[in-house]
Amino acid sequence: MACHDKLDDMLDEQRQGYQDLPRLSSVDKIMSRIEAEADKPRKKNRRKRDFLPWAAGIAAAFLLAALALSQLQADPGQQIAFDTQAEVPKKGQTPGNNLESGSNESGYSDEKRTASPFVPDKVPSTIDQTKTVLKKMKETGASASRIDGVFTEFLQARMNAKTERTVKLTQLGQTWLQNHYNFRELMPGFEQPEKIKDAQLRSYAEKLKNEGYRVITREGNLELKYAYNKFQKAFSPYVSNTMDAFLEIQADSVVYSEGTFEGTWDHLGETLVKIDQFLKKHPEFPFAKDLKTDYQLFLPWYLTGNYSKDIVEEGSDIVKNEVRQSFQALIQDNPATFTAKVVEEYYNQIKQNGFKKVPRDSFEMPDFPSYLKMDAP
Repeated sequence: MACHDKLDDMLDEQRQGYQDLPRLSSVDKIMSRIEAEADKPRKKNRRKRDFLPWAAGIAAAFLLAALALSQLQADPGQQIAFDTQAEVPKKGQTPGNNLESGSNESGYSDEKRTASPFVPDKVPSTIDQTKTVLKKMKETGASASRIDGVFTEFLQARMNAKTERTVKLTQLGQTWLQNHYNFRELMPGFEQPEKIKDAQLRSYAEKLKNEGYRVITREGNLELKYAYNKFQKAFSPYVSNTMDAFLEIQADSVVYSEGTFEGTWDHLGETLVKIDQFLKKHPEFPFAKDLKTDYQLFLPWYLTGNYSKDIVEEGSDIVKNEVRQSFQALIQDNPATFTAKVVEEYYNQIKQNGFKKVPRDSFEMPDFPSYLKMDAP
């Protein structure tokens, strides 16, 4: 008989022996049984010694794998612990659980899950649900990167739904506005939906508020933004330091609508520096594109103003003292940033021009570093 035929017969015998074994929960008992099986007499036409150690090893591997499988089956609610390093997910990656989106449930009901880091089954859809989930994850020892991943899933779901929410809001809002109030009278209702008398619009305003949107106006239209101030207040105790820094930047960012910004030039400059420093340190941050969009919008505003908020006094071409002082402070306090480099170049030009405004199209903007450039489509 050929050597490989003998080997096949021996393996068949070992497999049959394994099938006759009772289920055991102790590794020592399993190994004892393997040794006993290896010492049994073999058929006369077998070579008894050549293959026994090797075949017994294969049987041991089969049995140990079966033991591991049976232990997992015995506790299907057990979760694998994730890496405990507080690493923020890279752009385009979400260390979540490929969670199902759009759930109205908090995502957990199996009490066995508290024995190891909790992972929700679905993406929470409201601020309150997300807070409950993140708190549960932290209490059960989930890593900061895993917690960040679930928050990322939540925020990405809000971004994905923004267009659909805006369309419906516009339809409801415009219909109601035609018969009732102007924008100024309507806007407070989005923060206090109970003040809206129309039942359908009130219900939708409550939904938007709970999901983490805030409503602004732009050029006579209703538009949705994200309520980062609420996100930071609710999620700061649970997310990583890096994610919390992102939420802080966004929560304290410049408020703008109708093509201009509210607040001071100092605040606008501080926001630019924070975004610059954050993206230089975390260029692969999952929401880097959102920060880059704000940066590229705010920087021209900071340097030259816009149609409704200029850097010069009304009726004059001389740059305001407020703006010049803001430029000087930013350059002095943040000399290592790209933002300071740009501001210094523009400041030197207006200084040489007798502090008269240099139009935007006459100022050659330096090339942006890679961490501030938009990715190619």
